[in-house]
Amino acid sequence: PSARISCGGIPEPRRAWKKGTQSRRREARLRVTAFAPHSSDRPLGSSARSNTVTMTIADERCRALLLFLIMITKSTVLILGAGASKPFNFPTSAELRQILCDENTEAWIHIRDLVNDIVGPGRFERFVKLFNASSWMSVDTFLEHRSEWLEVGKLAIAGALIPYEVPAELTRYLTEGGRWYAYLLDQMRCSQEDWPRNRLTIITYNYDRSLEFFLTQALAAAFKLDPADAKILASSTPVIHLHGKLGELAPRAEQGRPYGPVLDNTSIRHGAAGIRIISEIDKADDVFDPARQALREAERIFFLGFGYAIENLNRLLSTLPAFTGHRAGTACGLGDGEKQEVSEYFGRQIDLGNTDETILPFLKRLPQLRTL
Repeated sequence: PSARISCGGIPEPRRAWKKGTQSRRREARLRVTAFAPHSSDRPLGSSARSNTVTMTIADERCRALLLFLIMITKSTVLILGAGASKPFNFPTSAELRQILCDENTEAWIHIRDLVNDIVGPGRFERFVKLFNASSWMSVDTFLEHRSEWLEVGKLAIAGALIPYEVPAELTRYLTEGGRWYAYLLDQMRCSQEDWPRNRLTIITYNYDRSLEFFLTQALAAAFKLDPADAKILASSTPVIHLHGKLGELAPRAEQGRPYGPVLDNTSIRHGAAGIRIISEIDKADDVFDPARQALREAERIFFLGFGYAIENLNRLLSTLPAFTGHRAGTACGLGDGEKQEVSEYFGRQIDLGNTDETILPFLKRLPQLRTL
């Protein structure tokens, strides 16, 4: 969960000195103290509250070993569902439905006015009435079957989600309320030069850009980078939006859509333009290519906040070879029967979390993302 690392006496590489007739290479001592203040924070298999290891290593290996201890060095893929954004106040599918169908709120009226201004009077109300009558929990599922409402539906989704892009929500209390981005970042800590060596790919079914914005802001502050350079550095950790996103993340509107809750005619158009409904996505769609390639190369795959819809799993995984690495996933809110179905889908080769366990405690229970 946390570690203090000190490395002293690191010499210049391969410098040697003579002692009598014997040539000796200088060595460095690396002292690592890892501790868990609470038993629930300790990784699986750990029982001690603290552990100190002192190692003597050849100087040219010191830096490599230090990086090994503080970076994600095993090829790791995170697959995110709607539950992954919930700790940062983004709505789940059911909550998104409520936002769109509850006509007695100021938010609904504002979305209605913006959407109708673009598509014509009464169109939004008609869409909401049909969606509500369908009893589909997911607006995406409704639009998959009623493609004639795609334009209105995408605008409605963007109008409902954009107000939740509040930058302060990403850093408020950091790990309270199940916020897990800071924990992930802590597993990736290293120098600016070595950041791209983190072997992490993120595949998300969500439209929001909260994770990439969080990483960009954190790197800008940590390494004193301007927004453009921070975005380039953050992009070395791919975040693949399989169903699109609420516009290209950019500091200025003319380059995309800045991260923020401003909902107006311009922002809702930008947001809707980046959304892709399932019916618009073909199995051979090029956005799936880098995702599948990352999965082929992965040694570990973690599903976080995922609902395990069969159609989503098949679309992404059906063409891939058998996976032989470590696979795990959260199961918050799943019933026993649903957990069994997920386990059987993966041939019982998946470690599922508890039904009341959110992402942050789930990640802390697993062996650390860093490879020790």
